[in-house]
Amino acid sequence: MLDIGDEENASDTTGYNLIEDSTFFNGGHHLVGLMSNYNTFRNNYLHNESWSNSKGNRTLYVMGYAANVKYNLIEGNRFGYTAPPCDDNLTGGVLIGTSNHIFRYNMFYYNHAYAMLFQVYAGYSNANYNHVYNNTWYANCLDSYWPSICSGSDEDTAIYMNDYASGVGIAYNVFKNNLYYEHYQLYHNEDQGSLGDQVFANEYNGDVSGNPLFTTASTTYPADISDSSVPNFSLLSGSPAIDQGGTLTTVSSGCNSTSLTLADAGYFQDGTFAPSGTVDADYIAVGTVSNTAQITGVTYSTGVVTFASSVSCTNGASVWLYKDSDGTIVLVGAAPDAGAYEYGAEVVPPNAIQGVSISELKVTDNLTAWTD
Repeated sequence: MLDIGDEENASDTTGYNLIEDSTFFNGGHHLVGLMSNYNTFRNNYLHNESWSNSKGNRTLYVMGYAANVKYNLIEGNRFGYTAPPCDDNLTGGVLIGTSNHIFRYNMFYYNHAYAMLFQVYAGYSNANYNHVYNNTWYANCLDSYWPSICSGSDEDTAIYMNDYASGVGIAYNVFKNNLYYEHYQLYHNEDQGSLGDQVFANEYNGDVSGNPLFTTASTTYPADISDSSVPNFSLLSGSPAIDQGGTLTTVSSGCNSTSLTLADAGYFQDGTFAPSGTVDADYIAVGTVSNTAQITGVTYSTGVVTFASSVSCTNGASVWLYKDSDGTIVLVGAAPDAGAYEYGAEVVPPNAIQGVSISELKVTDNLTAWTD
């Protein structure tokens, strides 16, 4: 439905686009293809259920050559309801075939098989060095809907890795502070490499550690899948997933300065993955959750992050994300929560606000009231 860049053209210079607050559904091979650099894809709802002759397909496809498909921010989206395509007997939700992307605060649910596939094709890029954190994964590959695919098969997993005979393997991806519930397994690796080549930290498995207590979620599909507010994955007050997230990275050097060197700067973006002035640079918290500053620049090769003013800390200090690309606070309390919603933070679900219709506005005695 929407491709950004040319997957098969290594010289394509497409980039710096912002796609937000949109709904994509009923597509053929995929709904959206990210095949270029420095794009922000945020707060969208994608679903590709059975819609044509009982067939559907995946939602997001990130693929192409290493030189021109990297450094994309995928944030705050909902990916759900995929179905088998016309040319195969299974498909998952999101396919990642390239490197150096940020996936955070997304929700993956009710997908036909695995929710996210890391897959490398010979001659293309490697699916390495991606940072996948604070996402929510729920009820993917449900036995009740897809018994021939699920029920303990390799595809019955939240995250699937397959190098598709390229022989190069998949490595150095980071998974932190994600929340999983209602899955047979969280990760499955196929062919080259191993799960040991990735980094996993503070991953919350609700099937082992306890029901995360979502506000509204059921393993039965809702009657109206066009409603992007259902399921509601915000956490109830007694959720064991609250404050279960951990540090993203640490300070290596350069404290009390307008620049720091981080052990890994790949979690953050400086507002340049989109048209100028349309995306906020991240705020990070350094050392304590109340010591925050906005990023002005990131050099990924060296880990250097710059700020508009001096930031105090100590070397080795913990670093978290404080505000995301649209200015939403995502860190409240002693530590980040696991998953896509931070309890106590003001979060507007994707597509919850599509527009406001006002028939009359009255202003009386400096008080404003709405009537319709």
